[in-house]
Amino acid sequence: MSGIMSKRLLIIGSNSIHTYNFIQLIEDYFEDILLITNTKNEKYHIKSTEVNFKLGFNVLSSARKINSIVKAYNPSIIHILQANTYAFIPLLATWKLNIPKVITALGSDILINPKKNIILKKMLEFSLNNIDVATSDSLYMANEMKMYSSDLDIRIANFGISHKDYIEKKENIIYSNRLHTGLYNIEKCIYAFNRFTNRYTNWKLIIGGAGDNTDRLKQLVRHLNLVDKVEFIGWVNTDINLKM
Repeated sequence: MSGIMSKRLLIIGSNSIHTYNFIQLIEDYFEDILLITNTKNEKYHIKSTEVNFKLGFNVLSSARKINSIVKAYNPSIIHILQANTYAFIPLLATWKLNIPKVITALGSDILINPKKNIILKKMLEFSLNNIDVATSDSLYMANEMKMYSSDLDIRIANFGISHKDYIEKKENIIYSNRLHTGLYNIEKCIYAFNRFTNRYTNWKLIIGGAGDNTDRLKQLVRHLNLVDKVEFIGWVNTDINLKM
């Protein structure tokens, strides 16, 4: 990968596929990368350290730990993935340090969380007012971010897509590959598909992924008599995703 090689990148984010996909996307641009996360993932060979990012009595101790890690690692850039406690606690720890800071918003951290209560709103305002650059993958979310920091320097960017061939002729399939949690409202997709299939009977709903709500979603499919039209396939690789 071409480009000017930077020195050290400190990434702060949760133990999620979004974090590791991002690292794989940009790792060739840096000499060294350190990940601060909530739980190490041995599946990925990435230098990482654990910190408690829960919102509670641990906030100050977690901030002190991050401050020590940052001073010891001396990164060229700090890049934070998700504008929730993964931003608030590290920025509480580093806002006085003269290190460029970037934050990438992922969705619910901007569109849902700050509307829940005043504490989460103030945390977001603090975070967005103590970074150098923010990124968003949509103009809509960028405009929402401006509501919490009017002077925010924000760039529209996303993780990109894989350059692979795809099949133009596809079956009549509706495909979901999101995590099975309340955040992604997959049950609403199932209810909508139930109405849709009353008119378009030759379509099928395929649900990838897994999560805490998987059993409940399967029960809903049985309740709506959609067993022959809805298939749960679990986690799948990129090649299978492209075929859907």
